[in-house]
Amino acid sequence: METQIVERLNAHLGYGAVAALKLVQGGGAARRKATRKERPQNAVPPPDVATCPSRETIAKIGEPGLRAALERMGALVVARESVRKRRG
Repeated sequence: METQIVERLNAHLGYGAVAALKLVQGGGAARRKATRKERPQNAVPPPDVATCPSRETIAKIGEPGLRAALERMGALVVARESVRKRRG
């Protein structure tokens, strides 16, 4: 099976780009956690829902889940704008 995969890859790429395959089972999640980068210094801070300027308008929405999502989104927009102004 390995030779078939290598042949198909090389046929698709048009040259001998792949010489061999190494199949590893599991360990993907642990590897991803280890390589996860720290949040950059200039990243957008977590949104503060109380600062959302459209909060009064959003409060009229009857669906609680939708209302909460819109409040978070509005707060995130405000937070991003404040970061842009500081970089400015």
